[in-house]
Amino acid sequence: MLCCIKQSVHEICGLALILTTATPIIVTEPPADYDYCYDNASWQQWSNSLQTIPQDDSVSSLYAFRIGLYSMVRSGMIETEVA
Repeated sequence: MLCCIKQSVHEICGLALILTTATPIIVTEPPADYDYCYDNASWQQWSNSLQTIPQDDSVSSLYAFRIGLYSMVRSGMIETEVA
């Protein structure tokens, strides 16, 4: 039992060390007129995710949602800002 507690403490300390020393990532907002519908890199990333983990229903569902929003924006049903 004591061994399990020691290992848990070591894991928590290791995680805390990683989190406190990790280099922060600066995220910038894209320009207001940026159109994700034609972002080839983003579409490729989704395609790679589907190929890498095809059994993950959540990835498939989100990808389908993205395709639906893209279609709605392109057909004029909704504005890009709403999507």
